[in-house]
Amino acid sequence: MQSARLGYGNKGKYREIEKAEGVAIDPDTHRLYVVSDKEARLYVFDIRE
Repeated sequence: MQSARLGYGNKGKYREIEKAEGVAIDPDTHRLYVVSDKEARLYVFDIRE
């Protein structure tokens, strides 16, 4: 897979992360990190089951 859209829910609305430049997973803390260069943001998600 070359690319995939990434997004998240916020107050009942779906929002897409624009131009996600990097994605990393920390299996010890169960966190997903996504960097958006266009938005100059670091998104951190808890991915526990």
